Amino acid sequence: MKTIMKATTLLILSFLLLAACGEAAVEPVVDPLPTETAEPEPTETPEPIEEREETEMEAEIPAELQDLADKMLADLAERAAISRDAITVAEVESVTWADGSLGCPEPDMGYTMALEPGYRLILIVDGREFHYHTRGTVDFIYCEDPPGNGTVPDM
Repeated sequence: MKTIMKATTLLILSFLLLAACGEAAVEPVVDPLPTETAEPEPTETPEPIEEREETEMEAEIPAELQDLADKMLADLAERAAISRDAITVAEVESVTWADGSLGCPEPDMGYTMALEPGYRLILIVDGREFHYHTRGTVDFIYCEDPPGNGTVPDM
């Protein structure tokens, strides 16, 4: 009986030792904090957004497009019954239109299936966009509801 008791005691002690070893391995290792800390660089306090002045920068119109752009501005001024000064040229982009619709196809119309180089101008009046598309620097159309960009990607 002493032998069974010794064996049982030895077995219990072995389990306790194994359990203690297993717990030690589970403890997380914590790196000490660095003794030297870098000073944060001083930064300027940003100006609150609501206090910034809104400035509308007009897009630059290429020289070869200036005469046609003047006609588009006059067209919009007449359409909207406003002065030319109330119009902002927000965007001028050189594009290649996928066909003769110049990116603004109308229902039941046929168009040439040739690439058309031109420009897309976005004019703004009181926050509302007006899209004008050109065929080169020759003529333009007002695109009331542009369905997509209608352009051919650059290669």
